[in-house]
Amino acid sequence: MSGLGDLGATIREVEIDGLERSREAWWGIAPAEFAATYHTHGIGLWRRERVDPSLSASARRVRNATSRDLGPGAKEMLALGATLLDTHGGYHYVRAGNVRADLADSFDRTFEDVDLLASPATPTTALELGGFERGVTPPVNWDTHPTNLTGHPSVSLPCGEHDGLPVGLQLIGPQYGDDAVLDAAYAIEHETAAGSAVG
Repeated sequence: MSGLGDLGATIREVEIDGLERSREAWWGIAPAEFAATYHTHGIGLWRRERVDPSLSASARRVRNATSRDLGPGAKEMLALGATLLDTHGGYHYVRAGNVRADLADSFDRTFEDVDLLASPATPTTALELGGFERGVTPPVNWDTHPTNLTGHPSVSLPCGEHDGLPVGLQLIGPQYGDDAVLDAAYAIEHETAAGSAVG
């Protein structure tokens, strides 16, 4: 992170309340919404805007033609999503939604004092090819779960190497702060391409 200071950023450490619960919320929401989207032919539930019915019909045709080709991860998500919504009456989904709302509020409060957040894109360096057991979700996306839940704009970009393995940086902005996130990412990529790592 020290390299960001060389680009003119003021660096300070912040804490986001409830961040440790983001994985719990993700596992309560993502499978349920994936299953709902799959079973509604790509449309999802609780949509307010108008949808062209031909989109749903097209998605249904594709789904019917390819459903047997789903990989084990997708099948697991569908089964888990159905269980979360049906067996438990949506309890875990609603509970996870409350955690998501609290987390979004925490991010919003943090952005009252800072312009952007920077964090590792993954909790580990790059995994060796085949370096995790099949059927076990590797931790590579754990650091991106929070913004996938809250909708805050974020971008992951390469920022150097550690022990010969690539390291990624995640930049996060306030709601509707997409331009600031992309501008900062561009500046960092430009600097990194010029030969100075941001690690």
